[in-house]
Amino acid sequence: MTGAGVMNQTRKLARHQLESFSRNGFLAIDRIIADDELSMLRDIYDRLFGSNPEKLGQGHFHLDGKRNDDGTYLPQILQPSRYFPELATLDYHSTVRDIARQVLGDKLEERHGEHMIFKPPRFGAVTRWHQDQTHQNLRLRYRNVNFWLALDDVTVANGCLQFVSGSHRRDVIYKDPDRFADQATACPLPAGGCTMHASYVLHYSGPNISNTARRAYILIFRAPATERETEIRVE
Repeated sequence: MTGAGVMNQTRKLARHQLESFSRNGFLAIDRIIADDELSMLRDIYDRLFGSNPEKLGQGHFHLDGKRNDDGTYLPQILQPSRYFPELATLDYHSTVRDIARQVLGDKLEERHGEHMIFKPPRFGAVTRWHQDQTHQNLRLRYRNVNFWLALDDVTVANGCLQFVSGSHRRDVIYKDPDRFADQATACPLPAGGCTMHASYVLHYSGPNISNTARRAYILIFRAPATERETEIRVE
């Protein structure tokens, strides 16, 4: 785990954490949310995923085409605060927005990304090696920071995130991004911890081979995109 720690009372990253994030493109924080808010998040999460999320229409996304024999699959719910507006009032939201301002500056876009991903027990699908910017407008350069909050203890066995340190300094990588897999750093977390990562850092999540579910809540903050000075380099 790189740059691990807990949040200080000012809800800001310490200098060594900022330096680690800048150097590696990701950071693990062992604890970032209060117990009562973590409990509330778990309750909302279970209500959303326990009510057949496929009925949510455009709010539901099938992250991988694979299904187990018992019908389980890898579901994602987009913008869950549309269904539970109280999510937007969490102190956790304010905390990670403040951290995003530390990293990206004060001019954050007002609208931010939000989704939940559920990885069922004993589910073999992986989240493949990718950069978040691969499918964005290739004429623009983006500066985002993603916060991936663990609602359960996460390990390599149940699909914690893994990152390639320093890959955020590359351009968009289209050709065989999994060729960097041997450089990966896994980031297991206790429940209530999070990872944060930059737009262009390569990351991956393995299959859940454990007997417990892996629940995650993701928030994404963005600085305004800028025009690229040169054509994108296909790596």
